[in-house]
Amino acid sequence: ELVGKPARVFCYPKGCYNENVKNMVKKAGFKCAFTVKPGRNKLGDNLFELKRTEVNGIDSIFDFKKKLAGAYDFLHRLVQFCQKQCRVNFKVSLVENKLKGIPISSPQKSFFSRGILASTTETRINILYLIWSLGLGGAEQVVINLAKGIDKKKFNVIVCCLNDKGIFAQEVEKEGIEVIALGKKGKFDATVLFKLIRVIKKYKIDIVHTHLWGANTWGRIAAKLAGVKVVIATEHNVDTWKPRYYFWIDRFLQYFTDKIIVVSGKVKEFYVGEGISEKKIEVVHNGVPLFSPSFSLCHLPGGIKTGEVREKVKEEFGIHPEDKVLAIVGRLVEQKGHRYLFEALHLLDGRYKLKVLVIGEGPQREKLVNMARQLGIEDKIMFTGIRQDVRRILSAVDILVMPSLREGLPMTLLEAMANEVAVIASNVGGVSEVVIDKHSGILVEPRNEMKLAEAIGLLLEDELLRKRLAMEGKKRVNEKFSYKRMIEKTEKLYFELLQRKGW
Repeated sequence: ELVGKPARVFCYPKGCYNENVKNMVKKAGFKCAFTVKPGRNKLGDNLFELKRTEVNGIDSIFDFKKKLAGAYDFLHRLVQFCQKQCRVNFKVSLVENKLKGIPISSPQKSFFSRGILASTTETRINILYLIWSLGLGGAEQVVINLAKGIDKKKFNVIVCCLNDKGIFAQEVEKEGIEVIALGKKGKFDATVLFKLIRVIKKYKIDIVHTHLWGANTWGRIAAKLAGVKVVIATEHNVDTWKPRYYFWIDRFLQYFTDKIIVVSGKVKEFYVGEGISEKKIEVVHNGVPLFSPSFSLCHLPGGIKTGEVREKVKEEFGIHPEDKVLAIVGRLVEQKGHRYLFEALHLLDGRYKLKVLVIGEGPQREKLVNMARQLGIEDKIMFTGIRQDVRRILSAVDILVMPSLREGLPMTLLEAMANEVAVIASNVGGVSEVVIDKHSGILVEPRNEMKLAEAIGLLLEDELLRKRLAMEGKKRVNEKFSYKRMIEKTEKLYFELLQRKGW
Protein backbone atom coordinates (compact mmCIF):
# COMPACT_ATOMS: atom_id res chain seq x y z
CA GLU A 1 0.00 0.00 0.00
CA LEU A 2 2.87 2.37 0.76
CA VAL A 3 4.73 1.94 -2.53
CA GLY A 4 1.55 1.81 -4.60
CA LYS A 5 2.17 -1.56 -6.22
CA PRO A 6 1.79 -5.19 -5.17
CA ALA A 7 4.65 -6.79 -3.21
CA ARG A 8 5.46 -10.41 -4.07
CA VAL A 9 8.49 -11.09 -1.88
CA PHE A 10 8.56 -11.17 1.91
CA CYS A 11 11.67 -10.94 4.15
CA TYR A 12 11.29 -12.19 7.71
CA PRO A 13 12.14 -9.53 10.32
CA LYS A 14 15.60 -10.40 11.65
CA GLY A 15 15.16 -13.77 9.94
CA CYS A 16 12.78 -15.06 12.65
CA TYR A 17 10.10 -17.41 11.40
CA ASN A 18 8.04 -20.45 12.37
CA GLU A 19 5.15 -22.38 10.86
CA ASN A 20 2.55 -19.86 12.08
CA VAL A 21 4.50 -16.97 10.56
CA LYS A 22 4.96 -18.85 7.27
CA ASN A 23 1.23 -19.56 7.10
CA MET A 24 0.46 -15.88 7.70
CA VAL A 25 2.82 -14.90 4.87
CA LYS A 26 1.20 -17.42 2.50
CA LYS A 27 -2.32 -16.22 3.37
CA ALA A 28 -1.21 -12.63 2.71
CA GLY A 29 -0.58 -13.65 -0.90
CA PHE A 30 3.22 -13.68 -1.02
CA LYS A 31 4.80 -16.17 -3.40
CA CYS A 32 8.06 -16.63 -1.48
CA ALA A 33 9.89 -15.50 1.67
CA PHE A 34 13.55 -15.04 2.61
CA THR A 35 15.42 -15.80 5.81
CA VAL A 36 18.75 -14.17 6.69
CA LYS A 37 20.64 -17.39 5.96
CA PRO A 38 23.35 -16.74 3.34
CA GLY A 39 23.71 -18.94 0.28
CA ARG A 40 22.33 -19.80 -3.12
CA ASN A 41 18.87 -21.18 -3.75
CA LYS A 42 18.28 -24.27 -5.85
CA LEU A 43 15.27 -25.60 -7.70
CA GLY A 44 13.19 -27.57 -5.24
CA ASP A 45 14.09 -25.45 -2.16
CA ASN A 46 11.28 -24.49 0.19
CA LEU A 47 9.96 -21.21 -1.27
CA PHE A 48 9.23 -19.85 2.21
CA GLU A 49 12.68 -20.59 3.64
CA LEU A 50 14.90 -19.14 0.93
CA LYS A 51 18.47 -17.97 1.49
CA ARG A 52 19.76 -14.52 0.63
CA THR A 53 22.64 -13.69 -1.67
CA GLU A 54 25.33 -11.92 0.36
CA VAL A 55 28.01 -9.50 -0.81
CA ASN A 56 31.00 -9.85 1.51
CA GLY A 57 34.61 -8.67 1.79
CA ILE A 58 34.04 -5.12 0.59
CA ASP A 59 37.14 -2.89 0.55
CA SER A 60 35.82 0.00 -1.57
CA ILE A 61 32.73 1.25 -3.36
CA PHE A 62 34.20 -0.08 -6.61
CA ASP A 63 34.60 -3.51 -5.01
CA PHE A 64 31.01 -3.35 -3.75
CA LYS A 65 29.63 -2.48 -7.21
CA LYS A 66 31.70 -5.23 -8.79
CA LYS A 67 30.49 -7.90 -6.34
CA LEU A 68 26.89 -6.68 -6.49
CA ALA A 69 27.00 -6.89 -10.29
CA GLY A 70 28.28 -10.46 -9.95
CA ALA A 71 25.38 -11.35 -7.65
CA TYR A 72 22.86 -9.85 -10.06
CA ASP A 73 24.45 -11.69 -12.96
CA PHE A 74 24.11 -15.01 -11.11
CA LEU A 75 20.46 -14.32 -10.30
CA HIS A 76 19.76 -13.32 -13.90
CA ARG A 77 21.30 -16.55 -15.22
CA LEU A 78 19.32 -18.55 -12.66
CA VAL A 79 16.06 -16.91 -13.81
CA GLN A 80 16.91 -17.63 -17.46
CA PHE A 81 17.61 -21.28 -16.60
CA CYS A 82 14.28 -21.59 -14.74
CA GLN A 83 12.37 -20.02 -17.63
CA LYS A 84 14.03 -22.40 -20.08
CA GLN A 85 13.04 -25.35 -17.89
CA CYS A 86 9.47 -24.04 -17.72
CA ARG A 87 9.27 -23.81 -21.52
CA VAL A 88 10.69 -27.31 -21.97
CA ASN A 89 8.27 -28.76 -19.39
CA PHE A 90 5.35 -26.97 -21.03
CA LYS A 91 6.21 -28.31 -24.49
CA VAL A 92 6.67 -31.84 -23.10
CA SER A 93 3.23 -31.68 -21.46
CA LEU A 94 1.70 -30.58 -24.79
CA VAL A 95 3.26 -33.62 -26.56
CA GLU A 96 2.09 -35.97 -23.78
CA ASN A 97 -1.46 -34.60 -23.99
CA LYS A 98 -1.47 -34.98 -27.75
CA LEU A 99 -0.37 -38.63 -27.46
CA LYS A 100 -3.16 -39.21 -24.94
CA GLY A 101 -5.69 -37.60 -27.27
CA ILE A 102 -6.37 -34.62 -25.02
CA PRO A 103 -7.50 -31.50 -27.00
CA ILE A 104 -4.93 -28.71 -26.96
CA SER A 105 -6.03 -25.06 -26.97
CA SER A 106 -3.52 -22.58 -28.38
CA PRO A 107 -1.93 -20.38 -25.71
CA GLN A 108 -2.04 -17.50 -28.20
CA LYS A 109 -5.81 -17.17 -28.30
CA SER A 110 -5.96 -14.96 -25.24
CA PHE A 111 -3.50 -12.60 -23.62
CA PHE A 112 -4.84 -13.31 -20.16
CA SER A 113 -4.95 -17.13 -20.22
CA ARG A 114 -1.47 -18.23 -21.23
CA GLY A 115 -0.63 -19.87 -17.96
CA ILE A 116 3.05 -20.45 -17.40
CA LEU A 117 4.05 -18.87 -20.73
CA ALA A 118 2.92 -15.44 -19.54
CA SER A 119 6.04 -15.03 -17.41
CA THR A 120 8.62 -15.93 -20.03
CA THR A 121 10.52 -13.55 -22.27
CA GLU A 122 9.69 -15.72 -25.27
CA THR A 123 5.97 -14.90 -25.15
CA ARG A 124 6.03 -11.26 -24.13
CA ILE A 125 4.90 -8.78 -26.76
CA ASN A 126 7.92 -7.03 -28.26
CA ILE A 127 7.37 -3.27 -28.68
CA LEU A 128 9.65 -0.84 -30.47
CA TYR A 129 9.18 2.81 -29.51
CA LEU A 130 10.68 5.01 -32.23
CA ILE A 131 11.49 8.73 -31.87
CA TRP A 132 14.13 11.17 -33.13
CA SER A 133 15.96 11.35 -29.79
CA LEU A 134 15.27 11.29 -26.02
CA GLY A 135 16.06 14.97 -25.59
CA LEU A 136 14.04 17.79 -24.05
CA GLY A 137 10.40 17.79 -25.15
CA GLY A 138 6.89 16.63 -24.35
CA ALA A 139 6.79 13.79 -26.90
CA GLU A 140 10.13 12.55 -25.57
CA GLN A 141 8.70 12.54 -22.03
CA VAL A 142 5.68 10.56 -23.23
CA VAL A 143 7.97 7.89 -24.72
CA ILE A 144 9.98 7.75 -21.48
CA ASN A 145 6.79 7.40 -19.42
CA LEU A 146 5.42 4.66 -21.69
CA ALA A 147 8.70 2.73 -21.73
CA LYS A 148 9.04 2.86 -17.94
CA GLY A 149 5.38 2.40 -17.03
CA ILE A 150 4.14 -0.34 -19.35
CA ASP A 151 3.60 -3.79 -17.81
CA LYS A 152 6.92 -5.65 -18.22
CA LYS A 153 5.20 -9.00 -17.59
CA LYS A 154 3.29 -8.59 -20.83
CA PHE A 155 5.64 -6.41 -22.87
CA ASN A 156 9.31 -6.36 -23.76
CA VAL A 157 10.30 -2.76 -24.62
CA ILE A 158 13.02 -1.47 -26.97
CA VAL A 159 13.49 2.27 -27.53
CA CYS A 160 15.06 3.31 -30.82
CA CYS A 161 16.25 6.85 -31.66
CA LEU A 162 16.72 7.89 -35.28
CA ASN A 163 19.52 10.27 -34.31
CA ASP A 164 21.42 10.07 -31.00
CA LYS A 165 20.13 8.69 -27.71
CA GLY A 166 19.62 12.12 -26.13
CA ILE A 167 20.34 13.43 -22.65
CA PHE A 168 17.43 11.60 -20.99
CA ALA A 169 18.19 8.12 -22.37
CA GLN A 170 19.75 7.13 -19.05
CA GLU A 171 16.34 7.48 -17.37
CA VAL A 172 15.13 4.58 -19.52
CA GLU A 173 18.36 2.56 -19.50
CA LYS A 174 18.52 2.49 -15.69
CA GLU A 175 15.18 0.62 -15.81
CA GLY A 176 16.90 -2.14 -17.81
CA ILE A 177 15.40 -1.02 -21.13
CA GLU A 178 17.67 -1.00 -24.16
CA VAL A 179 18.02 2.28 -26.07
CA ILE A 180 19.40 2.10 -29.61
CA ALA A 181 20.72 5.09 -31.58
CA LEU A 182 20.75 4.83 -35.39
CA GLY A 183 22.82 7.99 -35.99
CA LYS A 184 20.70 9.34 -38.86
CA LYS A 185 22.64 11.85 -40.98
CA GLY A 186 20.72 14.53 -42.80
CA LYS A 187 17.08 14.79 -43.80
CA PHE A 188 17.14 12.12 -46.52
CA ASP A 189 19.51 9.53 -45.04
CA ALA A 190 17.84 6.42 -46.49
CA THR A 191 20.34 4.10 -44.76
CA VAL A 192 18.28 4.57 -41.59
CA LEU A 193 15.51 2.55 -43.24
CA PHE A 194 17.73 -0.53 -43.55
CA LYS A 195 19.06 -0.05 -40.02
CA LEU A 196 15.50 0.06 -38.72
CA ILE A 197 14.52 -3.10 -40.57
CA ARG A 198 17.54 -4.89 -39.06
CA VAL A 199 16.50 -3.78 -35.56
CA ILE A 200 12.91 -4.95 -36.14
CA LYS A 201 14.08 -8.35 -37.39
CA LYS A 202 16.70 -8.78 -34.67
CA TYR A 203 14.29 -8.16 -31.79
CA LYS A 204 11.30 -9.88 -33.48
CA ILE A 205 9.15 -6.78 -32.98
CA ASP A 206 5.38 -7.29 -32.74
CA ILE A 207 4.38 -3.61 -32.41
CA VAL A 208 6.11 -0.53 -33.83
CA HIS A 209 4.91 2.63 -32.09
CA THR A 210 6.34 5.84 -33.57
CA HIS A 211 6.37 9.45 -32.33
CA LEU A 212 6.82 12.76 -34.22
CA TRP A 213 6.98 13.22 -37.98
CA GLY A 214 10.41 11.83 -38.87
CA ALA A 215 9.94 8.66 -36.82
CA ASN A 216 6.32 8.36 -38.00
CA THR A 217 7.50 8.38 -41.61
CA TRP A 218 10.60 6.17 -41.54
CA GLY A 219 9.15 3.89 -38.87
CA ARG A 220 5.95 3.08 -40.75
CA ILE A 221 7.78 2.36 -43.99
CA ALA A 222 10.29 0.09 -42.22
CA ALA A 223 7.53 -1.69 -40.28
CA LYS A 224 5.60 -2.38 -43.49
CA LEU A 225 8.70 -3.74 -45.26
CA ALA A 226 9.62 -5.87 -42.22
CA GLY A 227 6.10 -7.35 -41.92
CA VAL A 228 5.36 -6.05 -38.41
CA LYS A 229 1.97 -7.16 -37.06
CA VAL A 230 0.82 -3.82 -35.59
CA VAL A 231 1.93 -0.29 -36.55
CA ILE A 232 0.92 2.77 -34.51
CA ALA A 233 1.90 6.41 -35.03
CA THR A 234 1.35 9.20 -32.50
CA GLU A 235 0.69 12.82 -33.43
CA HIS A 236 1.56 15.13 -30.55
CA ASN A 237 0.66 18.55 -31.90
CA VAL A 238 -1.50 20.70 -34.13
CA ASP A 239 1.25 20.71 -36.75
CA THR A 240 0.43 23.81 -38.78
CA TRP A 241 4.17 24.14 -39.51
CA LYS A 242 4.24 21.11 -41.84
CA PRO A 243 4.76 21.71 -45.56
CA ARG A 244 1.91 20.41 -47.75
CA TYR A 245 3.88 17.43 -49.01
CA TYR A 246 4.26 16.22 -45.40
CA PHE A 247 0.48 15.84 -45.23
CA TRP A 248 0.47 13.99 -48.57
CA ILE A 249 2.91 11.52 -47.04
CA ASP A 250 0.79 11.27 -43.86
CA ARG A 251 -2.35 10.53 -45.91
CA PHE A 252 -0.52 7.85 -47.91
CA LEU A 253 1.07 6.19 -44.85
CA GLN A 254 -2.26 5.91 -42.99
CA TYR A 255 -2.99 2.87 -45.19
CA PHE A 256 -0.02 1.09 -43.59
CA THR A 257 -1.01 2.16 -40.07
CA ASP A 258 -3.33 0.25 -37.76
CA LYS A 259 -4.01 3.22 -35.49
CA ILE A 260 -3.00 6.87 -35.20
CA ILE A 261 -2.95 8.05 -31.60
CA VAL A 262 -3.56 11.75 -30.99
CA VAL A 263 -3.02 13.41 -27.61
CA SER A 264 -6.11 15.64 -27.62
CA GLY A 265 -9.44 16.22 -29.31
CA LYS A 266 -8.07 19.34 -31.03
CA VAL A 267 -5.23 17.34 -32.60
CA LYS A 268 -7.83 14.85 -33.84
CA GLU A 269 -9.90 17.65 -35.44
CA PHE A 270 -6.79 19.01 -37.13
CA TYR A 271 -5.72 15.70 -38.68
CA VAL A 272 -9.24 14.74 -39.78
CA GLY A 273 -9.28 18.10 -41.55
CA GLU A 274 -6.00 17.15 -43.26
CA GLY A 275 -7.47 13.98 -44.75
CA ILE A 276 -6.71 11.34 -42.10
CA SER A 277 -9.58 8.86 -41.65
CA GLU A 278 -11.44 9.42 -38.37
CA LYS A 279 -11.74 5.63 -38.01
CA LYS A 280 -7.94 5.39 -37.82
CA ILE A 281 -7.66 7.90 -34.96
CA GLU A 282 -7.71 7.15 -31.23
CA VAL A 283 -7.50 9.90 -28.60
CA VAL A 284 -5.18 9.00 -25.71
CA HIS A 285 -4.54 12.00 -23.50
CA ASN A 286 -1.03 12.49 -22.16
CA GLY A 287 -0.67 11.64 -18.50
CA VAL A 288 1.80 12.35 -15.73
CA PRO A 289 2.50 10.42 -12.52
CA LEU A 290 1.64 12.08 -9.24
CA PHE A 291 4.04 11.92 -6.29
CA SER A 292 6.61 9.79 -8.10
CA PRO A 293 10.38 10.16 -7.66
CA SER A 294 10.92 9.50 -11.37
CA PHE A 295 8.37 12.08 -12.44
CA SER A 296 9.92 14.67 -14.75
CA LEU A 297 13.38 13.34 -13.97
CA CYS A 298 13.01 14.81 -10.53
CA HIS A 299 15.39 14.70 -7.59
CA LEU A 300 12.71 15.68 -5.08
CA PRO A 301 11.19 12.54 -3.49
CA GLY A 302 7.47 12.56 -4.11
CA GLY A 303 7.70 15.97 -5.76
CA ILE A 304 6.13 17.49 -2.64
CA LYS A 305 6.49 21.25 -2.41
CA THR A 306 8.22 22.14 0.86
CA GLY A 307 9.59 25.40 2.20
CA GLU A 308 13.05 23.89 2.55
CA VAL A 309 13.29 22.79 -1.10
CA ARG A 310 11.81 26.09 -2.25
CA GLU A 311 14.48 27.99 -0.34
CA LYS A 312 17.28 25.82 -1.72
CA VAL A 313 16.14 26.30 -5.32
CA LYS A 314 15.88 30.06 -4.85
CA GLU A 315 19.31 30.13 -3.25
CA GLU A 316 20.74 28.10 -6.14
CA PHE A 317 19.56 30.70 -8.66
CA GLY A 318 20.35 33.69 -6.44
CA ILE A 319 16.69 34.70 -6.08
CA HIS A 320 15.66 36.83 -3.08
CA PRO A 321 13.38 34.88 -0.68
CA GLU A 322 10.60 37.49 -1.06
CA ASP A 323 10.61 37.52 -4.88
CA LYS A 324 7.85 35.73 -6.79
CA VAL A 325 9.05 33.16 -9.32
CA LEU A 326 7.60 32.66 -12.80
CA ALA A 327 8.78 29.95 -15.20
CA ILE A 328 8.48 29.12 -18.87
CA VAL A 329 9.61 25.62 -19.87
CA GLY A 330 10.38 24.38 -23.37
CA ARG A 331 12.62 24.72 -26.39
CA LEU A 332 13.62 28.27 -27.26
CA VAL A 333 11.70 28.36 -30.54
CA GLU A 334 9.04 30.70 -31.92
CA GLN A 335 6.23 28.19 -31.23
CA LYS A 336 6.64 28.56 -27.46
CA GLY A 337 5.90 32.32 -27.53
CA HIS A 338 8.71 33.54 -25.26
CA ARG A 339 8.59 36.99 -26.89
CA TYR A 340 5.00 37.56 -25.70
CA LEU A 341 5.99 36.80 -22.11
CA PHE A 342 8.92 39.23 -22.38
CA GLU A 343 6.66 41.95 -23.80
CA ALA A 344 4.10 41.31 -21.02
CA LEU A 345 6.82 41.73 -18.40
CA HIS A 346 7.82 45.02 -20.05
CA LEU A 347 4.19 46.20 -19.82
CA LEU A 348 4.13 45.40 -16.08
CA ASP A 349 6.89 48.01 -15.82
CA GLY A 350 8.65 46.66 -12.73
CA ARG A 351 5.56 46.81 -10.49
CA TYR A 352 6.34 43.43 -8.93
CA LYS A 353 9.39 41.85 -7.37
CA LEU A 354 9.82 38.75 -9.50
CA LYS A 355 12.22 36.55 -11.41
CA VAL A 356 11.48 34.51 -14.53
CA LEU A 357 13.22 31.16 -15.08
CA VAL A 358 13.52 30.38 -18.80
CA ILE A 359 14.12 26.62 -18.77
CA GLY A 360 15.31 25.07 -22.02
CA GLU A 361 17.59 25.64 -24.99
CA GLY A 362 17.11 26.36 -28.66
CA PRO A 363 17.99 28.45 -31.70
CA GLN A 364 16.30 31.62 -30.41
CA ARG A 365 18.39 31.98 -27.26
CA GLU A 366 20.61 34.81 -28.51
CA LYS A 367 17.60 36.65 -29.96
CA LEU A 368 15.73 36.39 -26.65
CA VAL A 369 18.76 37.56 -24.64
CA ASN A 370 18.99 40.66 -26.85
CA MET A 371 15.24 41.23 -26.61
CA ALA A 372 15.33 41.14 -22.79
CA ARG A 373 18.15 43.70 -22.86
CA GLN A 374 16.29 46.01 -25.27
CA LEU A 375 13.08 45.85 -23.18
CA GLY A 376 15.02 46.60 -19.98
CA ILE A 377 13.95 43.38 -18.24
CA GLU A 378 17.29 41.51 -18.35
CA ASP A 379 17.57 41.75 -14.56
CA LYS A 380 14.36 39.71 -14.21
CA ILE A 381 15.19 36.96 -16.73
CA MET A 382 17.31 33.92 -15.90
CA PHE A 383 18.21 31.48 -18.70
CA THR A 384 18.81 28.10 -17.03
CA GLY A 385 19.51 25.97 -20.10
CA ILE A 386 18.29 22.36 -20.21
CA ARG A 387 17.56 20.98 -16.75
CA GLN A 388 17.00 17.38 -15.69
CA ASP A 389 15.41 18.42 -12.38
CA VAL A 390 12.40 20.35 -13.69
CA ARG A 391 10.04 19.22 -10.94
CA ARG A 392 12.48 20.19 -8.20
CA ILE A 393 12.65 23.65 -9.75
CA LEU A 394 8.84 23.78 -10.02
CA SER A 395 8.70 23.45 -6.23
CA ALA A 396 9.95 27.07 -6.10
CA VAL A 397 7.73 28.39 -8.91
CA ASP A 398 4.59 30.45 -8.19
CA ILE A 399 3.26 30.68 -11.75
CA LEU A 400 4.00 28.69 -14.90
CA VAL A 401 3.44 30.75 -18.04
CA MET A 402 2.83 29.02 -21.38
CA PRO A 403 2.23 31.61 -24.14
CA SER A 404 2.52 29.01 -26.93
CA LEU A 405 1.26 29.62 -30.46
CA ARG A 406 0.31 25.96 -30.97
CA GLU A 407 0.23 22.86 -28.74
CA GLY A 408 -1.16 19.34 -28.67
CA LEU A 409 -1.50 18.49 -24.98
CA PRO A 410 1.65 19.92 -23.36
CA MET A 411 3.41 17.73 -20.82
CA THR A 412 4.92 20.80 -19.13
CA LEU A 413 1.43 22.07 -18.38
CA LEU A 414 0.39 18.75 -16.85
CA GLU A 415 3.61 18.53 -14.83
CA ALA A 416 3.19 22.01 -13.38
CA MET A 417 -0.46 21.41 -12.47
CA ALA A 418 0.40 18.04 -10.92
CA ASN A 419 3.03 19.84 -8.85
CA GLU A 420 0.41 22.35 -7.61
CA VAL A 421 1.67 25.35 -9.58
CA ALA A 422 -0.79 27.94 -10.90
CA VAL A 423 -0.75 28.14 -14.71
CA ILE A 424 -1.42 30.81 -17.32
CA ALA A 425 -1.61 29.36 -20.83
CA SER A 426 -2.58 30.31 -24.38
CA ASN A 427 -5.93 28.88 -25.45
CA VAL A 428 -4.49 26.75 -28.26
CA GLY A 429 -4.67 23.07 -29.22
CA GLY A 430 -5.66 20.75 -26.39
CA VAL A 431 -4.81 23.21 -23.59
CA SER A 432 -8.50 23.99 -22.96
CA GLU A 433 -9.12 20.26 -22.44
CA VAL A 434 -6.91 20.49 -19.33
CA VAL A 435 -7.29 24.07 -18.11
CA ILE A 436 -10.79 25.24 -17.24
CA ASP A 437 -10.52 29.03 -17.37
CA LYS A 438 -10.65 30.71 -13.95
CA HIS A 439 -11.15 27.29 -12.31
CA SER A 440 -7.97 25.25 -12.78
CA GLY A 441 -5.87 27.96 -14.42
CA ILE A 442 -6.15 31.02 -16.65
CA LEU A 443 -6.51 30.90 -20.44
CA VAL A 444 -5.45 33.86 -22.59
CA GLU A 445 -5.56 34.62 -26.31
CA PRO A 446 -2.37 33.63 -28.13
CA ARG A 447 -0.10 36.48 -29.37
CA ASN A 448 -1.70 38.92 -26.90
CA GLU A 449 0.86 40.40 -24.50
CA MET A 450 -1.73 42.78 -22.97
CA LYS A 451 -4.00 39.93 -21.81
CA LEU A 452 -0.97 37.96 -20.65
CA ALA A 453 0.25 40.91 -18.56
CA GLU A 454 -3.22 41.28 -16.99
CA ALA A 455 -3.32 37.59 -16.05
CA ILE A 456 0.18 37.68 -14.52
CA GLY A 457 -0.68 40.82 -12.53
CA LEU A 458 -3.94 39.27 -11.29
CA LEU A 459 -2.22 36.14 -9.89
CA LEU A 460 0.67 38.08 -8.38
CA GLU A 461 -1.76 40.36 -6.50
CA ASP A 462 -4.34 37.73 -5.46
CA GLU A 463 -2.53 35.00 -3.52
CA LEU A 464 -5.76 33.22 -2.53
CA LEU A 465 -6.83 32.95 -6.18
CA ARG A 466 -3.38 31.70 -7.16
CA LYS A 467 -3.45 28.97 -4.52
CA ARG A 468 -7.01 27.94 -5.38
CA LEU A 469 -6.20 27.59 -9.08
CA ALA A 470 -3.08 25.56 -8.18
CA MET A 471 -5.10 23.17 -5.97
CA GLU A 472 -7.89 22.74 -8.52
CA GLY A 473 -5.34 22.19 -11.29
CA LYS A 474 -3.66 19.41 -9.35
CA LYS A 475 -7.03 17.79 -8.64
CA ARG A 476 -8.02 17.89 -12.32
CA VAL A 477 -4.77 16.31 -13.54
CA ASN A 478 -5.05 13.60 -10.90
CA GLU A 479 -8.60 12.75 -11.98
CA LYS A 480 -8.39 13.09 -15.78
CA PHE A 481 -4.77 13.06 -16.92
CA SER A 482 -2.97 10.53 -14.78
CA TYR A 483 -0.02 8.45 -15.89
CA LYS A 484 -1.85 5.26 -14.92
CA ARG A 485 -4.84 6.15 -17.09
CA MET A 486 -2.60 6.80 -20.13
CA ILE A 487 -0.73 3.50 -19.69
CA GLU A 488 -3.91 1.44 -19.25
CA LYS A 489 -5.58 2.93 -22.33
CA THR A 490 -2.44 2.38 -24.44
CA GLU A 491 -2.04 -1.24 -23.30
CA LYS A 492 -5.71 -1.93 -24.05
CA LEU A 493 -5.25 -0.55 -27.56
CA TYR A 494 -2.18 -2.77 -28.13
CA PHE A 495 -4.14 -5.88 -27.14
CA GLU A 496 -7.16 -5.00 -29.29
CA LEU A 497 -5.04 -4.40 -32.39
CA LEU A 498 -3.06 -7.63 -31.94
CA GLN A 499 -6.23 -9.63 -31.45
CA ARG A 500 -7.62 -8.23 -34.70
CA LYS A 501 -4.50 -9.57 -36.41
CA GLY A 502 -5.11 -13.01 -34.87
CA TRP A 503 -2.00 -12.84 -32.67
